[in-house]
Amino acid sequence: YRLYVPRTFRPEQSALIIGLHGRGAGGPGSAMEQYSQLDSKADREGFAVAYLDGLVDATGTLNWNYYYDFFFTAGPDDVGFVRSVVDLLKQQIRPDPKRIYVVGTSAGGFMAERVGVELSDRVAAIGVVEGGLYLLSPSSQPSIPSPAAPVSVLLLKGDQDPNNQYCGAVFPSFGVTESSSDQDFDYWTGPSADRCEE
Repeated sequence: YRLYVPRTFRPEQSALIIGLHGRGAGGPGSAMEQYSQLDSKADREGFAVAYLDGLVDATGTLNWNYYYDFFFTAGPDDVGFVRSVVDLLKQQIRPDPKRIYVVGTSAGGFMAERVGVELSDRVAAIGVVEGGLYLLSPSSQPSIPSPAAPVSVLLLKGDQDPNNQYCGAVFPSFGVTESSSDQDFDYWTGPSADRCEE
């Protein structure tokens, strides 16, 4: 991962953002760092940003092991990776532990939702751009655990997105279905929610 800490960062007070790239958009000179312009925002607002890199999937592309990801046959422990980075940076740069956030786009958005479920005891909120909660194989039922702790969720989705379709999508060549925005909303505002509203 690449860590950006501006001069305006204040230990114990400033926030930490974990950035998760879209499929194929990681590595040196991460596209996410370039198109998100979070470094400039960090300079103004004083938060640190860690841009994490996924590993190479079965197609040779940098990706994340989100729920029911068909690109990994035996996926890496990306939840453990995010946990380790958060825990390490809590020691090294000492952000406000109540202001640790995860943001992801596309595949990184899928992974941010998984982090929101499994690491909500470590992160205060997640921001998801173009991502979903899971890819579902028709032979399995969507089984997503309840969040470990309360977490705030921001979902940014567009109904003209051709890659992560608002109403979900079926990919016959892979035999999987992508969750719809309504399914994502229902998860975060349903029985697992803690008095949340859409």
